[in-house]
Amino acid sequence: MLRYSATKLIMKQITDQPVVSNLGPTSDELWHASKRDRNFYTYGSMGLCSSIALGMAVAIEQKVIALDGDGSTLMNLGALGTVGRIMPSNLIIVVWDNEKWAQTGYQ
Repeated sequence: MLRYSATKLIMKQITDQPVVSNLGPTSDELWHASKRDRNFYTYGSMGLCSSIALGMAVAIEQKVIALDGDGSTLMNLGALGTVGRIMPSNLIIVVWDNEKWAQTGYQ
């Protein structure tokens, strides 16, 4: 399944929960799948999607969904340690695995 198709399926299940998306294509696809005020597009901040979503999850009681990339997750791997330490029950992190650093030229 393509990431955009999966994003559309995820967004069909979302009501008023905030969704944080990784920069570049992930944010573009989220915008096209579901334009809404509760989406937070992290343009220009590779590696921080999960950290931003964690901060939101700690601050509010609502479920928070992060749509992150594998390269972005690796760029800030320490964030997962913090997520594991805090273990917020209202945080869902989806990591798209395309085995590339797509945003920086598909290395």
